[in-house]
Amino acid sequence: MACEAGDEEDLVHAWGEDTTVGSFGDAGADDEEDLAAGNEAWLEAPEAEDALGDDQGGGAVADPYEDGWEEAAEGEGEGDDDLVDWPADDAAAEGASDAAIAEDEGLAWDGDEAEAAALEVVYETLNAENQQDGAPEEALLSLLREGFATRLFPGRRFHLEPFGSYVTDLGLPNSDGSGRSDLDVVLLFHGFRSDSFEAKEVRRDLVSPTIDQLASYLRRQPGIVLKNVVPRARVPIVTFETTDLSVDISVQQPYGVLNSWHLRDLCASGWPGRLRALARLVKLWAKSKAIHTAKDGALSSYGYVMLVTSFLQDRGGVPALRLNRQSGPYLDADAALRHVLDACSKSDRDAETHLPRPGQLWREPEVWEPSASDSTQAMAKPVELFHAWLDWMADVVLAFLEYSEGAEGRVPLADRHIVSVRGRTQEDLRADVTWSPKRREHWCPEASEVFMLIEEPLNGENVARCVRKEGLWAIHQEVCRARDFFATNPPDEEGLPPFKALLKLKPLSIRQQPPTSLGVGAGVSRCFGCGQAGHALRDCPKQQAAPPQRHVVGGIPQGQKRPLPQPGGFAQEPPTKRPTMSAFGAQARARALHATAAAGRPPWAAPARPGMVRAPGFGAACGSW
Repeated sequence: MACEAGDEEDLVHAWGEDTTVGSFGDAGADDEEDLAAGNEAWLEAPEAEDALGDDQGGGAVADPYEDGWEEAAEGEGEGDDDLVDWPADDAAAEGASDAAIAEDEGLAWDGDEAEAAALEVVYETLNAENQQDGAPEEALLSLLREGFATRLFPGRRFHLEPFGSYVTDLGLPNSDGSGRSDLDVVLLFHGFRSDSFEAKEVRRDLVSPTIDQLASYLRRQPGIVLKNVVPRARVPIVTFETTDLSVDISVQQPYGVLNSWHLRDLCASGWPGRLRALARLVKLWAKSKAIHTAKDGALSSYGYVMLVTSFLQDRGGVPALRLNRQSGPYLDADAALRHVLDACSKSDRDAETHLPRPGQLWREPEVWEPSASDSTQAMAKPVELFHAWLDWMADVVLAFLEYSEGAEGRVPLADRHIVSVRGRTQEDLRADVTWSPKRREHWCPEASEVFMLIEEPLNGENVARCVRKEGLWAIHQEVCRARDFFATNPPDEEGLPPFKALLKLKPLSIRQQPPTSLGVGAGVSRCFGCGQAGHALRDCPKQQAAPPQRHVVGGIPQGQKRPLPQPGGFAQEPPTKRPTMSAFGAQARARALHATAAAGRPPWAAPARPGMVRAPGFGAACGSW
């Protein structure tokens, strides 16, 4: 299951701003072939023109590491040969079969019904291309839960819950060549508070010791390779790999689970398949333009999904499920933890995903029948939805840049659009964000520069707080270029905007990304020979295979004595105890002694303080004697 790397830092409750762990790389032309080839199956919509009298088209996105958020691999496709069409014949045949059955039963569709049925086939086919069975994830979770309960934490109540793309089903095909998918899980204990800034003792008493225990336990398990241990990040994690998966484990962080459940239900609501299909298109476009990670000042994958959801809500395609609370619009970390633990302890689980659902926070998913009379985008194909999303981004979300006059981060909230998925008006949102525990850092441009505004629906933080000035303008420039590209280039062979050609354009700007990780903290062994976590230098296989070498100082190996001088040779002279006086210093010293003798004092006597004598030319260079 591919995971969304950039999402973890947004889905998990944060202590600080921008500390994360991951592996990053700059976008380049050489990587684009892998990106395009890995996602070729859904870059072109199925055609049902022959069977239904209407051409179909669309596209979707691919991201090799989405989430858990934390690994990045940027790239762009080069050449039409790398992109393969969708199985148009199968989709058309399926749509034609449905129409034929209806006609045989005397229920022949009219033109609008046939078009709607064919459109549903497009979205179903597009989303089905990326579905995963989740068998490796389920097997690993069962193995870890059993091992933790019987050997690592016997007698303690806990839940090991996944989050990220495994839960939301928004992961994308893995095109980085590793063959592994990402899985993010969190270990939640009963009887403790959430790991938050307000409960710092939890980090000391529970999280840090648990991280060390996990590292020690996992490095001894067969089939598991411990990759990294980061105990002092804003979200401490342990990273390990199996044959099929790359896994990140955090401790006592409930927001990631709640956010994933909420997003899962949003994807199952509204116009069928629209949110997942458009989210994948947007993420593929953002990845191809190197504006898809929060680590380099752009927007995370989770942020783009929030943008897509808010756009579809504005167009009437997705409902707002979040319930209004009388005690305030947001949950604190301890309340979020209680909701997760209560939901995990109950047997009430989602019928399709078998995952828990907290019934007190949002409504159950509701599916809407798309109707052209309700919205102009109801009958739009995937690429047409993407084009409409670009217009919404430029005209609504980024419109304030036209009059920012170089002070983009200081534009007041009243002059900007707050992106939200809770169905609130802009006036209500400006009042709601005052409840945020990070209001000054995330929602107060007068105190701290804020370049983009996306409300996190559960804790009230700004998902786009990671966006910097360069990243904001990079997003704006790519949005404008995409709109102009669609306006100035002819449609593709299906009469749709040329989405595949857009993906092949090189990024307008590429920003350097941070290093791979933050290192290993105290109490966790790391080899200084090969740089890998999980063993010390004395146990390093590379060091044991190499012949022992002694440290050499001055041509003599450490531990050996210097050889005695040979007969007839020169004896070693003792080292000079103090440097030899320079010619200038010797002359100055002689003049000072001469002046002292002329005054009737012995050479070693210092000159009298009231009438200090200067040697001619000496005082200016060396000061008074």
